[in-house]
Amino acid sequence: MKDFAIFYHTCDKYSDLWEHFCFFFLKYWPEFDGTIYINSENKDFNYPGLNIVNLKVGLCDFSEREIRGLKKVKEDNILLMMDDLFLMGYVDNESVDAYYEYFKSANLDSLVFRKFPTFTTTIPTNFRQAEVVVPPSIDMFSSQLAFWKKDVFMSLLNPADGPWEMEWFGAMRANLSHLKLVCTAENIIPSLPEGGLHIGKWVPEMIQFLEKEHYDKIDIEKRGKYVPVPSNFKKRIKFQLRNYFSASRFSIIKLLWNNRKYYWTR
Repeated sequence: MKDFAIFYHTCDKYSDLWEHFCFFFLKYWPEFDGTIYINSENKDFNYPGLNIVNLKVGLCDFSEREIRGLKKVKEDNILLMMDDLFLMGYVDNESVDAYYEYFKSANLDSLVFRKFPTFTTTIPTNFRQAEVVVPPSIDMFSSQLAFWKKDVFMSLLNPADGPWEMEWFGAMRANLSHLKLVCTAENIIPSLPEGGLHIGKWVPEMIQFLEKEHYDKIDIEKRGKYVPVPSNFKKRIKFQLRNYFSASRFSIIKLLWNNRKYYWTR
């Protein structure tokens, strides 16, 4: 029995994905014998062959939902998975266990199964393709597939933040708190890094995968197909203004002030 749990962060609005996530999870990771915590709001869900716990945290904002769900998780360590992160090939279970043991033995805060281009400075380790990420980076905290110490992940959340603010300000907190983060480009849990949806619509790579799998249980037209659109200047300004007046911005200023000696003496 694994001593880490899957924390499946989702909401009832995306409950149409749960069955499909579980289908590919069971198909491509049959060796997994741990718990999958579904961070639902009010819905119940079960899937034969998987040990699923419905957290049912009630209606609340995005980051508050994460915090409420994580508080109900019994395990100290989690493997974070998005609701649209469908497995696309067989998971190397032995390698996952090996990386998890390394995560624990090295006393890491997080081990992310992706090497972001923004990880501009990394230090190779003596374990496989694991590299220590040297901050700062705008991706020091994200919703990507990763092992996390549960309490550390929670400490980087602000209940007031939405999904975009969570990553934006969470990364700032992670940089300021000197997060012990390791990344790996080793593809031992095959999936699309950003997930199968973008802004709630199916991305072309996921549609191609579903067609290749001859999986016809999804009506693609219900959510629609994502089509890239040119960057919208007004939306960018709106996003920046929303961040400027966010409650998280003031907590970041406080963190900077508390860390002033560290940065002034570097």
